[in-house]
Amino acid sequence: MEEGPVVAEVRYFAFYDELGFRVGQATRFRDLECRRSPDKESVVAYLRAGAPLVVVPGDLRDPAQGCASGVWGGGSILTDGGWAWPRIAAELVDRHDLAVPAAFLARMRGSFHASPALPR
Repeated sequence: MEEGPVVAEVRYFAFYDELGFRVGQATRFRDLECRRSPDKESVVAYLRAGAPLVVVPGDLRDPAQGCASGVWGGGSILTDGGWAWPRIAAELVDRHDLAVPAAFLARMRGSFHASPALPR
């Protein structure tokens, strides 16, 4: 019997209950650490440059600002092939200095801050 293709393990970032996402255990935005990354601008650019995995039209509200601010298409899911995140993640890092996991930063830095092109 032939085995199916091996699927790479994907890690997740910024899937918070307040955004309507649940990946694994419950995570609340207000319980997370916010600290400015020394390469914040590169992190934000990398997050914005991810390849679309799922496209979701509509406005997704910023969980820290409530109804005051939203992100168009913020519920869309982007990826670099190793990590997946909602499109709003870039805005949360940019607006609120949301801390990014060290493993994510290592992957980003290993690709010289450029989201890799994924095969279609």
